[in-house]
Amino acid sequence: MAGLIPERTTCFIIDPKNMFLAVLNGAHNLAQLHAAWMGVSKQVELGIKYISKYKSEYQESEVGKQMQSPVSTDPGLIENLSWLVQPNDRMCYIYS
Repeated sequence: MAGLIPERTTCFIIDPKNMFLAVLNGAHNLAQLHAAWMGVSKQVELGIKYISKYKSEYQESEVGKQMQSPVSTDPGLIENLSWLVQPNDRMCYIYS
């Protein structure tokens, strides 16, 4: 939906760099599985809120009003994850 708004250059990402799904698929213990599930659940919950925000922005852009917010997910946060190779390490970094 955010792609329909030409002024928007970023959007909310539910699972940046597949860190949650990778851990959900290959968890080594129950604690990892629980942490990944809680993380992805929270991200989906936030994603639903952003859908409403994007819908509102799209409707406003259609009538020529300004956007509510220029950024949803700070691109710097995701770019900083590239030095962490393992999805579990990325997830721990996000939570710390």
